[in-house]
Amino acid sequence: MQLCFGPILVAHAEHGVSGVLLLCLASMGHHADFLKDFVVKAAAHPFSQIPILNDSMLLGELKDLLTLDPDGEIQATGIPPHVQQAVQLRHIMELCTESLTIHCQQTSHYKMLFGMQFARMMYTLALLHYAHWPIT
Repeated sequence: MQLCFGPILVAHAEHGVSGVLLLCLASMGHHADFLKDFVVKAAAHPFSQIPILNDSMLLGELKDLLTLDPDGEIQATGIPPHVQQAVQLRHIMELCTESLTIHCQQTSHYKMLFGMQFARMMYTLALLHYAHWPIT
């Protein structure tokens, strides 16, 4: 804990943040493989500065202590419902945007067709009109 969160623990000791930081440390240990793979792909990423990821022996000790079983004090609850709702909302927005684009294209197409039909009709009326009224 001290290695990763020492300055935070000191600065916020009166707020009792150690429980939350312990959960963060457990999460870093649990997701260490993903984080390390990410750092390999983007070496300049801030994840590369997470101390526990750079100490294999300490990380191994941390992983030995980790469990996914709840202990009664703090337990992970999974992905919050609002995250799934945000994903669904994004999908709905994409569908709405796609539908609007298709509608606009169809409207433009119909306007063009209507314009052509109207022009033909006016041309035919003009021909009929001038056919009955000879030019003098």
